[in-house]
Amino acid sequence: MHQSEIRESFLSLHEIENYVESLCSLSMEDIGTLKWFNQHEILEKLNMQALVEARIQAEESVQEKFIFFDKAPLLVELLVLHDLWKECVFPIVAHLVQSKNAQSFPTYMVMYSMVTIASLLESLTFRSTFCENLDERATDLVDVCHANIVKMITGRSDKHFQQQKSRISKKSDTPDDAHHQLLQQRLDIEMILSAKSLGILCHLIQHAPSITLSAVCRICDHHDVPVFLADLIERNPWKIMDGDQMHKFIDGEWKPIAPDDRICLTQTEGQMWMALHQCILGSEFRGKYYLNEHRKNRLLKVRPLLTEVLLDQIPGLVDVQRCLDMLVFMETPMPKKGLIIEQAPVVREALFSAYKDRWDHLAQCHVNVTCNDHRLLKMVAARMSEIYSTESMDPILPEPAKCAWCGYAASRKCSSCKAEWYCRRECQVKHWSKHKEACKLLTQPLYTNSAQ
Repeated sequence: MHQSEIRESFLSLHEIENYVESLCSLSMEDIGTLKWFNQHEILEKLNMQALVEARIQAEESVQEKFIFFDKAPLLVELLVLHDLWKECVFPIVAHLVQSKNAQSFPTYMVMYSMVTIASLLESLTFRSTFCENLDERATDLVDVCHANIVKMITGRSDKHFQQQKSRISKKSDTPDDAHHQLLQQRLDIEMILSAKSLGILCHLIQHAPSITLSAVCRICDHHDVPVFLADLIERNPWKIMDGDQMHKFIDGEWKPIAPDDRICLTQTEGQMWMALHQCILGSEFRGKYYLNEHRKNRLLKVRPLLTEVLLDQIPGLVDVQRCLDMLVFMETPMPKKGLIIEQAPVVREALFSAYKDRWDHLAQCHVNVTCNDHRLLKMVAARMSEIYSTESMDPILPEPAKCAWCGYAASRKCSSCKAEWYCRRECQVKHWSKHKEACKLLTQPLYTNSAQ
């Protein structure tokens, strides 16, 4: 597809400029309202446009407009706002929704919005000019990205891990109940969000000369990201072994990996290695990362993983291998003593202080107002369906639409809602028990009375 065709099928330069300029700060009270849905729609379109521009290596208009209108810090503020809502308000809302049998669609839309913002930031932070425009908000971005990865790792209990393996291998054709579907949906969101957060964090490390000194110190000292990356590389939470079959988390979904392709690095795996390379050898980190005996031993754990096959794929890791070989025989210096002054992230602290006594009230308002507004739900569902339609997604989708039941290439839509795809009628019948509630929501009259 030519660049001109992409422009015609997606956003024009004028639309990009208007969308970016219209972005504004939100409060906790705004989340789930029409104002919030409108901005989420804008962010989703800008995210798709940024992905299109990156895929065809076109002029990065979205990034230029964010820099021109100085909106890079705003994206970080929105990400932190949604992360705090997910951490403090979502658990209360989930309990209230379950007890009141209210619609959970807007609740999970908040989490999808967080993925959208993270995806947009991942695309934009690929360039050092955008990272420089983050200014002091880079410290907040480092914190929220690190937290998202840690939450995904610590939140994967053995039970949830087995549920993922069962779903990946499709061992059961029994339709899941609503609670299990929501739980699995949240696990999927956490996995996508963690992968996006890792991409952002790796980009910030690569562009360390363009971010603030406080953000670099946050990476080195507060989070000890070099050791954190070494642990991630060793355990690789984006890989699952189900018997003899390996699955890797690629492009937002678990994909089976053929035996001959297991040695090939995915984008996420490559990002981890390149970021570790920068942390160990980059000039911005060498003078600021204090190497003690504990850190030395943790970093040396990845030394056996530097195989010839890996070095063939990323030749620059030869320098990392040499550095680690030298570490084996190097004596670590004596511990440093002195005063350490570090700038704390301001966005999260300000939000937490403002809302720390209001979490229950915010959750109750979200359920009473947003979850029970059927007219709003209908309108948002229709608009989101239009955004995510195959026609709109074609420029960025690497593959055709897939069957909602079996995952094979699909050629027909649900005749009622026109939102779900199937390869044959048998799959549509099997999937109906899962799809019927969403289908009903998409096809019910716009002005349905809430009492109905």
